[in-house]
Amino acid sequence: MALLEKKKEDNPLAEAKPALKDIVPIKSAPKTVMQIGEEALRLTPEDRKVIEKIKKYAGRDEWVGGCVDSEDAKYGVIKVRDVYSLRDTCRALNINLIELAKELKTRFPNQTINVLYEGCGLSTFPEEFENRCRKEGIDVKVIRTDIYSKEQFQKLASEESKTPRLMKKGIAIKADNYVQATPEELSEVFGNEKFHLVISRSGGMTYTPLPKVKGIYSISNVLCSKGEAHLLTESIGFSYRGSWISGTTIELKDGDGLTLEGEFFKNNPRLTVEEDKYLHAPILRIRKDWEASQEWTDKLEYERINPVLKREASPAEIEAHKTIFDFMEKPPIEGMTDSQFNYLRGLARQLETELYGYIGRNNDVSGPVSGEMHMILESNYGRYYLTTTTKDEFEIRKVLWREEKPPWLALAKSLE
Repeated sequence: MALLEKKKEDNPLAEAKPALKDIVPIKSAPKTVMQIGEEALRLTPEDRKVIEKIKKYAGRDEWVGGCVDSEDAKYGVIKVRDVYSLRDTCRALNINLIELAKELKTRFPNQTINVLYEGCGLSTFPEEFENRCRKEGIDVKVIRTDIYSKEQFQKLASEESKTPRLMKKGIAIKADNYVQATPEELSEVFGNEKFHLVISRSGGMTYTPLPKVKGIYSISNVLCSKGEAHLLTESIGFSYRGSWISGTTIELKDGDGLTLEGEFFKNNPRLTVEEDKYLHAPILRIRKDWEASQEWTDKLEYERINPVLKREASPAEIEAHKTIFDFMEKPPIEGMTDSQFNYLRGLARQLETELYGYIGRNNDVSGPVSGEMHMILESNYGRYYLTTTTKDEFEIRKVLWREEKPPWLALAKSLE
């Protein structure tokens, strides 16, 4: 069956009957959080009405952005269309998607790598990505989705393809791989386990006023086993009638504890998720049926145990403080000299004692290891990384080494 064909009998949303009983409080939790049942994640008749209205307003000549109180603008479309290139998309998601495609080819041998580009706008990513992968010997097929009708997208794509920007590059935006769908509809349109990779970078995940967890649920359904999704979850702010309307984001945790989205991942053992706040724009990296630990859970644990980790200390204790690198018998990176390794040890001690009178790991601090190594030591939520100072063709720094098991994880378990 073709990828774009609907398969009604496999549609997990076809007979959805939402029920209040599917959302129940977890009484044992220290804060009031919600456990979401399968039925409550599916589209309701009311949801479908909202979606249809959004699609209707997408066809207007005069566009405004986002969801505001005015009925005219409530279901508007951001006027600045997404025209991002392959390079722009990689930079926005902070990942080299060509290198990822090579990994997917190894992970899924003898298969066409199916990629879903959600909220595509008029981006040239699908054309550039397919062309680049073809040169690398990778068989890739990109499907793009957005809220425009098929006819409207064909018109917009034809107009954009005639602009000097694309004429100069020799790129024509294709419409034959386009499907009209919101994030919440994806599993209904495509069926389950269809895509090896899903990306979204234009705020599509946060556009509709529906609960964001429904879009995440739908994307997790279309993702195949061992596949992954990289979602930029921040929508763009915009000006409307003299007022600035802020964009929205998807967070896994807020001041009250786990959000509905965070609770969804916590209660879904097939999914692991990393919350990457690159340049302050939240990116969710979702992987299906991976054995990797859930890094966002580690972050929550670090925040819980940080008061124990970071404690007051005497000058003598600070002077004698040792880090994980002091206990390593050899450098974490091959080719690092003894003098560079000693400098790394000193840098880590400095990062852990930079607050006068305190010792312990700090969050979101970094320092250069040495000019010769072109390397940076970073501490992110209590986990150390060594990354390159130089960037690749997409302006992305490469992670050279990642601390697998920070010592404080064992301490956190002992305090439970």
